[in-house]
Amino acid sequence: MNLEKLIRAQRPNIKDNSLNNYLISLKKLNDNKTPKNLDFLKNKKKTIENVRKQGDKELSLTSQKNRLTAILVALNIKNDIEEFKTLKEFYLKELDKLNEEYINNVRNKKSEKEEKNWCKLKELKKVSSTYKKQINDLDLKERQKPLTPKQKDLLQLYLLSLLYTLIPPMRLDYNVIIKSNEKDLNKNENYLINKSKFKKYFLIQDYKTSESNGSKKIDLPKEIVSAINLWLRFNKTGFLFINNRNERQSENGLGKMITKAFSPTGKNVSLNLLRKIFVSENINKTELNKAEKLADDMGHSVSTQQLVYHKD
Repeated sequence: MNLEKLIRAQRPNIKDNSLNNYLISLKKLNDNKTPKNLDFLKNKKKTIENVRKQGDKELSLTSQKNRLTAILVALNIKNDIEEFKTLKEFYLKELDKLNEEYINNVRNKKSEKEEKNWCKLKELKKVSSTYKKQINDLDLKERQKPLTPKQKDLLQLYLLSLLYTLIPPMRLDYNVIIKSNEKDLNKNENYLINKSKFKKYFLIQDYKTSESNGSKKIDLPKEIVSAINLWLRFNKTGFLFINNRNERQSENGLGKMITKAFSPTGKNVSLNLLRKIFVSENINKTELNKAEKLADDMGHSVSTQQLVYHKD
C-alpha cells in the first residue's frame, strides 16, 4: 500500500507539508515502521496508547490531536469498507473525548508570555475607539490632497483593529485584492468584493483549511464598511493593506501591523493571541454548535480551536 499516493489521490489539493506530517504520524503510530496497510489501526488499545504517548512520555494534547487526525485521513481511503468505517467512527469519538478533556481541564491555562500580554476583548475594542477619535480630529471628509504616510498608517491600523475584534479573526487572510465583482477571479487568491458603498464582503479562498472547507464569504458589519470606504478614498492601489511603497503588504508585514495596531494597550498582542482571546470570550463549553460555527468563521477546525487557541 502506497499511503502517500492513495491519500493524494483522494485529496488532490493536499499541501505537501500536511501530507508529510500525516505520514510521519502514521509511521510513529506503527512502531516507527512505514505502514504497509492499515490493519495496525484495528488494535485500538495499542493505537490509542501510541496516540497519547511517545515511549514513556505523555504527548501534548496538540500532538495527540495531530495523530488522531492522521488516522482519520488514512481511514478515509478505506471508507467503502464497513470494517474501516466502524474504525473511523471509533477514532472520531476518541477525538471528541480529547476535545472534551481539553475543555474541561485546561481551557483557562495560558503560557507565561500569554498571561503577561492577555487582554479582554473590550480592551482591544477601546483601541478602535481611540483611532476613530484621532481620525475624526483630522476631518478627512473634505480632504482633497493625499494623506501623509502617518495618516495612511493610522487608517490602516484603525481598519485592522476593527477586523480583528468585530468579526471572527482569520489569520493573515484579510491581506486581499480589491475587486468590484466576482468575475475573472483567481481561485487561489483572497478578495474584498467592493460591490457598492454599502455592500462589501471578503471572498476567502486560500486559507489553512480551505482544502476541506472550501471558500468563505464573510459579510462585513457597517462599522468595518465605513472604515473601508474612508480608506479607499485615498488608497487606489487595488490592495486593502499596503506598505510604505504603496505596494501590497506582505504577510509578514501585515502580522507586524496587527501587533502595532494593538500597541496602545501597552501589551504585545500578536495575531495568535488575538485569536485565542476571541475564542476564549466567545465559546462556552456547553455550546458546541457555537464552537463549530466560530471555528468555521475563523478558518480552522474545532479541534484546532480547542487545542491551540485555548493554550495548554
